[in-house]
Amino acid sequence: METKAKFKSRPYKCESDEVLISDMKNVAASLNQNFLSTPDYDKYGEYCHGTIIRRFGSWAKACEKAGLELTAYQKNCNIGEETLIGDLRRVAEDLKKKNVLVREYGEFGRYGPNAIIHRFGSWNAALKAAGLEITIIKKYTDEEMFAELGRLWNKLGRQPKSTDFLDGASTICINTFFRRFGGWRGALDAFISRRI
Repeated sequence: METKAKFKSRPYKCESDEVLISDMKNVAASLNQNFLSTPDYDKYGEYCHGTIIRRFGSWAKACEKAGLELTAYQKNCNIGEETLIGDLRRVAEDLKKKNVLVREYGEFGRYGPNAIIHRFGSWNAALKAAGLEITIIKKYTDEEMFAELGRLWNKLGRQPKSTDFLDGASTICINTFFRRFGGWRGALDAFISRRI
């Protein structure tokens, strides 16, 4: 039997620049690193890396403000569209497929799915630009989406972050939640209100 307190969301906070930078520094220090990747931050940080990118304009700019070094990926984040498309096609050819899933590109791609999604706006837009087949968008009911949120929450042992979906943790694309509920916070609020 589910308990109501288990699905309580963290309060939404619009913290100051200093608080966000301090949290980045603390996470890097706890990992004994002088750099910080977005997956590490999403795993151990208090906020979502997307919040930090929106605040500072890019992850690289936030790392610079925090006095952290850039990873090789971050140094190369200005990769051209043709290079990204070429790598996406390469992965499709290697897998002998007409479509590439986000998690497949995360495993076999050179640049990471976030670079592609950020550049093209969505995974399907990148697939279209590469001449690959578009991922079929399934129409999910609210209950199916809430069941998936509950499953993911239980699996992670914490409130899911939108970035958890990029790691292939969910069978439902994060954009489906965004479109249906007007954003990630809207999806969480709707899920919790159904549980009350």
